[in-house]
Amino acid sequence: MRNETLRTLQAVMQRKQEVVLRARGYSMYPYILPEDICVFRPLYAGLKIGQVGLVVGESGIVYSHRLHRIDRVGSGIQYVFRGDTNGYFDKPVYRSQIVGVLSELRREEKTIRESAALRKCWSYIAARGRLALLPFAGAARRKEVRAGGAAPGRWELYGIGGSGGTFDS
Repeated sequence: MRNETLRTLQAVMQRKQEVVLRARGYSMYPYILPEDICVFRPLYAGLKIGQVGLVVGESGIVYSHRLHRIDRVGSGIQYVFRGDTNGYFDKPVYRSQIVGVLSELRREEKTIRESAALRKCWSYIAARGRLALLPFAGAARRKEVRAGGAAPGRWELYGIGGSGGTFDS
């Protein structure tokens, strides 16, 4: 299933030069909120520490977390991501599993660009100062419980066929 999910998202990225998804869950709270429309673009210059990547994990789960580390392992390179409110790092992935990088999101009909100074500042702090985000972790967990729990691997796709739809990995 992972290969099919990954190939589908890569094909959309190549054809449309973007993948547009509706966020679910609170792992990136308050940076990304449930129902935000996230626009991911291709990685032209590579991913930098602090940027948010669209990743397909080993099991086929699609997630969008912040890059924290780039490790050289043997002759390859692995990327280590973590959700801002998660207490653990995700399993390392290879470049081939990273579909794109977050370029903007739409929240309540407002477009928020990743190039904005405040977003860059937050990304810097989130990637280097984990303790600064601890107050948000508790709030995110409470919101997630009230909302009925997380829906890992479930995104709503926009920009495929024009009408969107639900995508379960």
